[in-house]
Amino acid sequence: MRSRPEWRHWYKLALALGMSVAQAQREISAREFAGWIAYDQLDPYGLDRVELIGAQICATLANLHSKRRYKPADFMPQWDRPPRRSVEEQHANFMLFMKQHNARMTKPNGNHR
Repeated sequence: MRSRPEWRHWYKLALALGMSVAQAQREISAREFAGWIAYDQLDPYGLDRVELIGAQICATLANLHSKRRYKPADFMPQWDRPPRRSVEEQHANFMLFMKQHNARMTKPNGNHR
């Protein structure tokens, strides 16, 4: 899909209209499809809208509790970008975090703080 970005729009539109991609391609003209792409760029629909709302909330909360100024774009998922770390690296980092967290939460006698 990276080499043919219009496919993303076909899937998104089909999902929004409750039909298969094949049905959407049969029923929607090239002109109407171009209109949907333009509309999506001005006013995102579907999951993009939900992600934008979530990112706005995250940016607002981060700006309340930080000196750094965040923008919603800082919190938008980048689905088309490969992950920075492999799943194995992410798992190892998480396990290290949990080990350190648990060590801080437990006193030498086994009681929680």
